Amino acid sequence: MKILKLSEHVYTASFSVLHPSYLEGFPQREKFFFADIEDLEIGWFKHSQLTDLASIEEAKAELNRLVKETQPDFIFFDNPISALIVSDEHFAKCIFDCCDWYLEYYECEFGKDLGYELMKEALQRAIGHTPYCIFQSDTIKDWYLRQDHNVKSSIVLPNGYDDKVFYPGGSSIQFSQPTVLFAGKLGKWYRGLNVVAQALPEGWKLLLVGDGPCREEFEKHSNVECIGRQDLEMVGEYVRAADVCVMPVNDCSPIATSEYLSCGKPVVHMGDHICWMIKDGENGFVAQNSVESWHAKLQEAIQASPEVRERAVQSASSWHELQGKMKTWLGGLA
Repeated sequence: MKILKLSEHVYTASFSVLHPSYLEGFPQREKFFFADIEDLEIGWFKHSQLTDLASIEEAKAELNRLVKETQPDFIFFDNPISALIVSDEHFAKCIFDCCDWYLEYYECEFGKDLGYELMKEALQRAIGHTPYCIFQSDTIKDWYLRQDHNVKSSIVLPNGYDDKVFYPGGSSIQFSQPTVLFAGKLGKWYRGLNVVAQALPEGWKLLLVGDGPCREEFEKHSNVECIGRQDLEMVGEYVRAADVCVMPVNDCSPIATSEYLSCGKPVVHMGDHICWMIKDGENGFVAQNSVESWHAKLQEAIQASPEVRERAVQSASSWHELQGKMKTWLGGLA
């Protein structure tokens, strides 16, 4: 089986602080999904930023030539902007990994500019034409299937974790005070970290593992420490050492959330999009976007019972488990 992966320069670069695989134009999700599937050949087409009709037509012509030359069985994309360069006759072999709240994320990071309008048009085109879909969560699937879609086959594959790095147990790192951890890109999408910092009980610390354009903004809080980017193995050590892990955004399956859960950490996640995965008080905690809510949930989380922590581990799926599901689903499409 041959799969051609589409990606766009700027979109790929915006994630470069998350994982080195993004620098290769091959997002972490798919890198893990496809890693060990036998008889699978992966190629990719990294198109230029699409800013006007001329750039779209140029990229579409390049893609048409590549599809004709390589004859892939499937064309795979996870950024809907790529749908603008897929010709109508090629959509029959397209797989859309719908893994984000694209318009909300774009508006938060860049505002409602021309790129936002192109993203909006592209998302409608992707939904209206793509026959095969991977959904990051039941939440996204439910939303998607309420649109005017063309789905013939789909599967829900949340983000997973590397079980060689993230697992329950002790850590080589020790903290001298109650420590709340966030791991990921320090960008506008995660400005809820300001609320978390304000909500910390006296004497607690918020540890940020990662980097990004909002680092200085977050570091202005006296109870925040940022240690920058770390090797993935060290991220696992820091997660296991933390008392509580947080995800201050209304998202439905961030990679970091699965990594937190797999270590048996009490997780406080913001918003209702995660409720398909985290049940408040059962395997984690769900906060609303207010200092009062975060303050209460952080204190609940640090006192989480062993049962809550065990259910947290059970609720996350490793990339290896998800890869098996992906392999079975792809086999059914071939």
